[in-house]
Amino acid sequence: MRNCPSPAFTAKVLDAMPEDGSPISSRGVFIAIGEISTPAYVRIVLRQLAINGHLIASGPSGERVYRRPAAAEVA
Repeated sequence: MRNCPSPAFTAKVLDAMPEDGSPISSRGVFIAIGEISTPAYVRIVLRQLAINGHLIASGPSGERVYRRPAAAEVA
């Protein structure tokens, strides 16, 4: 990724994800972070985390939701 997000911002995005594995939209993550950012940047970070296997993304584009993988899905 050309403009790699800072590790601190990536950690904030991961911390905004529900611990119980329930799905959340990129807008929900954007609101939960409450930091100066843009929804598009949050979507980029979420997409990269999904590609790297840290999150699971489901749903069609524009309605995609993200969730943490369950322990069984990680192994």
